[in-house]
Amino acid sequence: MRKSMSMLVVFSVIAGVCSAAIVQDYESYANTFELLGDHTTSANVTISLNTTTVHSGDKSMKFAYNNGNDPWYAISRDIVPGAVWNNYGANWNEYDQLSVWYYVESNPGDVLKVQLVNAWGTTLYTHDFGVVPAGQGWQEAVINLHDHLTPSQLEHVGRIDLIMKNKYASGVIYFDDITLTQIPEPATLALLGVGGLLLRRRRK
Repeated sequence: MRKSMSMLVVFSVIAGVCSAAIVQDYESYANTFELLGDHTTSANVTISLNTTTVHSGDKSMKFAYNNGNDPWYAISRDIVPGAVWNNYGANWNEYDQLSVWYYVESNPGDVLKVQLVNAWGTTLYTHDFGVVPAGQGWQEAVINLHDHLTPSQLEHVGRIDLIMKNKYASGVIYFDDITLTQIPEPATLALLGVGGLLLRRRRK
């Protein structure tokens, strides 16, 4: 019992050091109409609010596309919280990772891309996650932000684009829990580990 309590305390401290922010979890939308009010898409994709295939919570976004139609790739665009289009973007400098959870229902061989755009429409970075196969359950796509973007770019993030392209065919993918995470520095984690060892010794 003492060991469990000490480990719980250490875990709680680490969790407190980590910082996370939801970019999009789709929970705030009452229906597909509201979802469409916040997103723009290419002509060959239909997005809808889904309540059956979810990673967490009660809702996700269903992304049904047909790349056999112009423009031959499918995209959904969502302005991020804190950004005002053509004015200023959200500052993501304090975060280390962007995480996107996805579930592939069907995919003939299309590639998943996550694209970050500033508040004036300029593409900052596009990450290619390759072909995402169906039948794998929920998967996490992670971008290490500071490996690919400069501090000035991260200061004005305006939009996140979800893209499927490669094959001229149709498929269905679900998206959920798009999240920013701040990872503690290794030195901080080391100190927490030492603190945990001292705590265990005191309780023996």
